[in-house]
Amino acid sequence: MIECSKCKSPDVKRHAVRKNNSGEKEVFKCNECSKFFTPDDGFNRFRHSRDEIEIALKMRENNYSLAEVVEYLKDLYGLEVTRQSILYWERKFKEKNQR
Repeated sequence: MIECSKCKSPDVKRHAVRKNNSGEKEVFKCNECSKFFTPDDGFNRFRHSRDEIEIALKMRENNYSLAEVVEYLKDLYGLEVTRQSILYWERKFKEKNQR
């Protein structure tokens, strides 16, 4: 169930779809405080899309080195990803899965 990020009210309605480089996100409006918000899906404020991050993490789970993952993403998708970014994603999402 989606609730307002400001007042935590469950009385919200879908308002629009916002588009950016990482894809489309639904925008909701709270009927109590009139705030517009996008629910946090764990991938907010990331430069790369959820699919790109998931591909990199899946490759790391299958014992690919950081250099191999960087090269694969660059060759097949034209993505410029650093090894530090992949390590950050691993740490961030490992913590989320352990909760």
